[in-house]
Amino acid sequence: MTTGFDTTTTARYLRAVFTVPALAETQIDQSGGSRTSKELLLTKVTVRDGETVDRAIKRFKRKVEQAGILKEVRKREHYLKPSVKAKLKARAAEARARKREKRLLLNGV
Repeated sequence: MTTGFDTTTTARYLRAVFTVPALAETQIDQSGGSRTSKELLLTKVTVRDGETVDRAIKRFKRKVEQAGILKEVRKREHYLKPSVKAKLKARAAEARARKREKRLLLNGV
């Protein structure tokens, strides 16, 4: 996390900017093929006039959470072999299917 402070003459006009870079992957489907492009996204929060730094940090944390940056960092923390990734993906698909079936049974459809 990069924290940059831009201060003016008085502490009352303190401005802070918090930014976190994150890679976003987008799937692009063109004529039957797909490719992945990676973009660098910045989550940025500027402290407003009269706003406390604590409140700005809270807004920043909320934006980071909504952008899924921490989830992505945890995902990339350790290398997963392709076979392990495939197994995890299959397990997640099975869990979604079980959840969908359970929901249909409860709704009586």
